[in-house]
Amino acid sequence: MYPYDYDDYRHMPEYYPPRSSAQPQHDAACKPHDPSGKPHDDACKSKCEPKPFISNCKNISGVANIPIINITAAAPVPRTLGTISVDLHCFCRPCVKLDISALIVIGLATDVPFTITFRIYKRCDNQPESEINSFDISVVNPIAAGTSIPINFNVCDCDNCQAKCCTYRIVAEGTALAAITDYFSVNQGVLSIFASDLC
Repeated sequence: MYPYDYDDYRHMPEYYPPRSSAQPQHDAACKPHDPSGKPHDDACKSKCEPKPFISNCKNISGVANIPIINITAAAPVPRTLGTISVDLHCFCRPCVKLDISALIVIGLATDVPFTITFRIYKRCDNQPESEINSFDISVVNPIAAGTSIPINFNVCDCDNCQAKCCTYRIVAEGTALAAITDYFSVNQGVLSIFASDLC
């Protein structure tokens, strides 16, 4: 039994709440919605599945005799170690992780403190190249000729919205604050890159 007279309500029309005319929300810094009305993330993924994750790697052939420069008297001499690219056209909000590993070999014995700096540059599509990160290896104690220093560092770059392809370039330079005659080489290096979509 109903707590009211059901027959009194059978003649009333069904009620449908009004539909909202507001457009779906999305990240204003990223791409607009698909014309079909789907949110951008759904539209992008429906076209590009299954590619939620990609990776690439490349050997560094080796760069020899990079000079260590007294920067109180002259400018550093940077040398490019290698480049690696990643295809991002199937990602809506790509995040890229770059791994760099290599072996530094010191050319001559020295007791002058010096620093080896690694710089990471990025160029996406037709945009200008820009430096996104750097790492320093400081040598403060006397070091013998032929000394090997292993390095391994990572960069996380999630500022790639709307990019179709990005190329990363790794550069090394040596600097000191006093007179020095020395150089270093970078050998046995590997560049690895991984890309996925931010959720």
